[in-house]
Amino acid sequence: VKAIDCHVEVRHGLIQQDFFNGTVASVVHVFESIIYQPAENYNGIDIINLDCENNLGQMYNTSLAVDIHAVNDEPQIVIPKTILEIDEDIPFSLGAAGIYIVDSDAREQDGALIAVDLQMNIGEILLPAPSKLGGIRTMRESTSHLRLIGHLDRVNIAIQFLVIEFPTDWFGSDSLSIKCVDSV
Repeated sequence: VKAIDCHVEVRHGLIQQDFFNGTVASVVHVFESIIYQPAENYNGIDIINLDCENNLGQMYNTSLAVDIHAVNDEPQIVIPKTILEIDEDIPFSLGAAGIYIVDSDAREQDGALIAVDLQMNIGEILLPAPSKLGGIRTMRESTSHLRLIGHLDRVNIAIQFLVIEFPTDWFGSDSLSIKCVDSV
């Protein structure tokens, strides 16, 4: 047997090289170096099929089952790309800033919660009316620190209603720190 043509196929992922041919030794070498990448956010059993045919027309095929375990994709915080500018003595709504959280594997139907910590150096974070916080637990260490705990969609709604306020006649630079975890 001088030449072998091989084709690799997967159902729920990617293979860097799905067709290769050559001598037995070169085909084995290529097959040993194939990199398999499961599809994003897929977990379960995937099947890798290998079909080969030699120059004599003989077919060989085999399959390999791969058990892909779920992993937690960390939530992402979406923030403006520019410095926010606000006027002195006027409260500022975070909803106007376009801040929100994205979590590709949020499982709200399973009761999974996220926690978002917001911290100002100088400004205060004001809570909206309780009716705007349906389903959200809040915790405070100070008026400049707030923790929101709840389902992703409810936390994002609550963020839109948060207001930042600075001391009277204060002007200058401040920063808002946001941290998010989804293993609550």
